Amino acid sequence: MRQVITLATVQLSGPDPDFKQYIPPMQARRMSTALKRVLVCARQALDQAGVSMPDAILCGTRLGLMDHTNRILDSLKENGEEGISPTDFMQCTHNTMASTIAIQLGCHGYNCTYSQSERSLENALLDAKLLLEEGSCQTVLVCTEDYATVLSIK
Repeated sequence: MRQVITLATVQLSGPDPDFKQYIPPMQARRMSTALKRVLVCARQALDQAGVSMPDAILCGTRLGLMDHTNRILDSLKENGEEGISPTDFMQCTHNTMASTIAIQLGCHGYNCTYSQSERSLENALLDAKLLLEEGSCQTVLVCTEDYATVLSIK
C-alpha cells in the first residue's frame, strides 16, 4: 500500500508540545523552536500513520529557517566574524529541516528539500507522487515549514 504522509508545522501561537517526549534534551537545546516543532510534527504524523520509518523525506520551504540567517547577518554587522554562532551557521541552510528529521529517525533513504519560493511544497508533493508512481518508495514523509519574516512580507 502506498502512502503519502503530509504535515504542516504547528502554528506559532498556542502551547508547544512536550519536546522532551520526542527529542533528547541535549539535542533539543541546540535546535530552534521552529526546528523542534517540525521534528515533533513529523514524528506525530508518522505515529498517526503507523509508519516507523519512511522510505523518503521531502521538505518544501520558501525561506528555510531564515531566523538563523538573520541572526548571522546581525552578528556580522555588530561583532564581525568573531561573534557568529556555530549553531546558527549549521541551521541556516534550507535543508536543515529534512536532514534533521532524517538524522533523528535514522532514515538513510531519499531526502530532498525544495526551496523554490511559493512552489516549494508543490514541488515536494510532485516528487513524492513520482517516487510512489515509479515504485521506488512505499512511504514518503512530505513536510513544510514557513513563517512570516521581514523578508517574506511583500
